[in-house]
Amino acid sequence: MLIFIKNLKGKNVIKNVMITTKNNIYLAPLDNVNCASFRLLCKECGAGLVSTPMINTKSFIRERENFYWYKNEQPLLAQFIGSEPDEFKECVQELDNCDVIDLNAGCPSDDQIKAGNGAALLKDLPLMKRIIKTMVKYSPVPVSVKIRKGWEEDDCIKIGLLIEAAGAEFITLHPRTKFEGYGTPADWSAVKKLKKSVKIPVIASGDLLTPENVKECFDKTECDAVMIGRAAINNPFIFRDSEDYLKTNELVKHSKIERINLIKRFIELYHKYEKRYDLAELRNHCAWLVKEFKGARKLRDNIGRCKTEEEILKII
Repeated sequence: MLIFIKNLKGKNVIKNVMITTKNNIYLAPLDNVNCASFRLLCKECGAGLVSTPMINTKSFIRERENFYWYKNEQPLLAQFIGSEPDEFKECVQELDNCDVIDLNAGCPSDDQIKAGNGAALLKDLPLMKRIIKTMVKYSPVPVSVKIRKGWEEDDCIKIGLLIEAAGAEFITLHPRTKFEGYGTPADWSAVKKLKKSVKIPVIASGDLLTPENVKECFDKTECDAVMIGRAAINNPFIFRDSEDYLKTNELVKHSKIERINLIKRFIELYHKYEKRYDLAELRNHCAWLVKEFKGARKLRDNIGRCKTEEEILKII
């Protein structure tokens, strides 16, 4: 588990509050996935920390009311993506209702790269450093950075040392370059090199698809924590299953009833916590969560054609 010191800045005082995660298996930021109800579902399934999807600084400044999270999600990481230090200043300085604010310096999408965001910062380390220093200066909570290991080559040590010097509390490393997709195995040796090179905690991500992968990653990299992304979309049980596997070396098999109840629980959370009802979003999550069912492809197709929530419930 990781421990953070959260500086709650009041009118005349700064109060240090210790934030402890219950385990070191975290939900990674997932764009178009990590709505509040999914974050809460993952927390109920054992995630030690949950993350927002990446939040564009311009969008946050323009439409603050569209971005929300709840106290019972904590500990929570809010991730921002952008390339203007002044925009990060505006976003973070009043943001004391989360536990960590993260800079996305790893997103490889063409749209983000064209805007100078995400992995584009791997090519402009002076700008990355200015952004981090701005965030650290104005944020009331710890700042972290999520990176890839480099633009075209493995530069993770150079980048990691810069991030540490700029004042970030920890680094999350996705050990692929900007140009390496999921077809290229995650290079966990890069995580181990980075861990040995910096004094701040290092969190690993990439190819953490099963509890066995999680254990192997901890064993091979000596990382401080892991962030699970893709695997959680279809199987939020992976958080508690991984925690149990680390302790017992035994895998848990979930029944169909457990998985049906998981989907029903997501729908309950969706109604309780989402500020707007989006049937397409609800359908997507339900379709993802049936992956382990027999005949999953047909189930997903049928769910995708549903016109009402009642039709979804009949199918599952």
